[in-house]
Amino acid sequence: MIQLTIEQSFDFYLNSLKRCGLHLLEMTEDEIYYQIFDEFATEYPASLSQYTLDRLESEGLIDSQVSELSKLLQKKLLEIDNTDHWDIDKVKHSEKWKKILELSDEVKKLVYQYQRDMWGIELEYV
Repeated sequence: MIQLTIEQSFDFYLNSLKRCGLHLLEMTEDEIYYQIFDEFATEYPASLSQYTLDRLESEGLIDSQVSELSKLLQKKLLEIDNTDHWDIDKVKHSEKWKKILELSDEVKKLVYQYQRDMWGIELEYV
C-alpha cells in the first residue's frame, strides 16, 4: 500500500471539500451527480477519516476545530449514505443536505482562514 505524502493528503482533503458545498445548488443535475455521487462519494470516507485528519492536524495544516468539524461532516455523510437521502433531488431540497453543504462550506472557510493566519498562504477558495 502506498502512503500519500502529507502534501498529497492535504490536496486530497481540499479537493474533496471543494466538491461539496452550497455552490452545488447552482449546478445542473448531471453536474451535481458527478460531483457528489461519482467523485465525492468515493473520496470523503478517506479524505475525512480519523487517520487523515490526525495527520493533517499533527503537521499543522489544520487545527483541532477544523478536524472536529471535518469528523462531524463525515459522520453526517455516513448517516445518509445508502438511504433515500442519497439522491439528487434530496441534495437540492432536503434540510439534511442543506446542513451538510453548509457544514462543508464552514470547514472550507476555516481551513482557508487557518492557512492564511498560520502560514500566510492564500488558497483559492471554492
